[in-house]
Amino acid sequence: TLLVAGQIAMTLVLLIGAGLLIHSFVRLTSVSTGFESSGRDGVVQTVRVTLPEHLYDEPERIHAFARGVLDRIQYLPGVTSASLINSMPFGRMFIQDNFEFEGQPTSTLNAGTPKIESGYFKTMGIPLLAGREFTPQDTAAALKVAIVSERIVREYFPGGPGEALGRRVRLSDTGEWLTVVGVVADIRQRGLDQPVTPMIYVPFQQERDDPFLLRFVAFVARTPTPGSVLEGIRAEIRRAAPDLPIQSTVTMDEAVAASVAQPRFRTLLVGLFAMTAMLIATCGLYGLMAYAVTQRRREIGVRMALGADRGDIRRLVLARALRIVVAGLFVGLAGAAGVTRVLQRFLFGVTPTDPIAFTIVTLLLMAVGLMAAWLPARRATRIDPCAALRAE
Repeated sequence: TLLVAGQIAMTLVLLIGAGLLIHSFVRLTSVSTGFESSGRDGVVQTVRVTLPEHLYDEPERIHAFARGVLDRIQYLPGVTSASLINSMPFGRMFIQDNFEFEGQPTSTLNAGTPKIESGYFKTMGIPLLAGREFTPQDTAAALKVAIVSERIVREYFPGGPGEALGRRVRLSDTGEWLTVVGVVADIRQRGLDQPVTPMIYVPFQQERDDPFLLRFVAFVARTPTPGSVLEGIRAEIRRAAPDLPIQSTVTMDEAVAASVAQPRFRTLLVGLFAMTAMLIATCGLYGLMAYAVTQRRREIGVRMALGADRGDIRRLVLARALRIVVAGLFVGLAGAAGVTRVLQRFLFGVTPTDPIAFTIVTLLLMAVGLMAAWLPARRATRIDPCAALRAE
């Protein structure tokens, strides 16, 4: 009895852990990325390259390469829109800096500061809330401009996106003042499990101070089907730089899926352990109750001879099984309350003592335990009192 109660307790801990991970994973995958990786207009294909420093040590050479390849990609058959960025969402590299709005105290937040080309928001499906996108005319000789995300507007401009237009912002304490010409919706730049980061987008062609950051180029193109223009993009890159290696070619759907691969694996692994433990506990409870019915065969025969009906015998067996299950559940709940705190850093939007997971799993295991005892209880009701007494 103690062994089976221990099995039930261990099973409950594993099932609650699996339930928490499943609940967390469901919430994680339901989080919006903020951009449209696929839809009616097609999918977003990305091709990432890193320009060698010894060949591209000046901003002008980087700009010429990027602009030349992008101009040709835009006219490939099947490309509805194309652009580029030096720090892709869900990528390994994330560039951020402190910022300051003119006439306001220095921000305590850091903002992501990707450099992008015109058409980036249209290609990625990021909604423009106010103002305009960048254009090919936003060059180094033009007015220095920037586009900010909705998160920054919420922090600094209570009047809404329109209030931010025309304001001046600068990155770092020594940067140039940039005029805000647009506001876009927030995106999950660093991953689904990361909070929304304030973003300040700057035209790729206007960056002159730090060529190092420009050497990381990711071309993005919206196409009807995955991979339909991939070879065309590769060919245009090879045409501009024959020896340049291509680092990765993934769709944004694949990038998002890769970001949740580890949580999915953890959930699957713990779920398999929990299902195995539940099978073992179910078999243990069934074996124990079947053995108990065999041992109490004469007692059951006497009870039936004295007038006990089948319902009484069924309740007798199930009541004993219920006591074992409840004892295991109490021990398991106490253990789970402590052990599942280890999972806290793996959970998204779920606490280690999430009442939904605890309630559902407890009721599930109780139902499974009673089902395991149902067959022995049913067999006990079919014992012939006369046969049982003669056997003694």
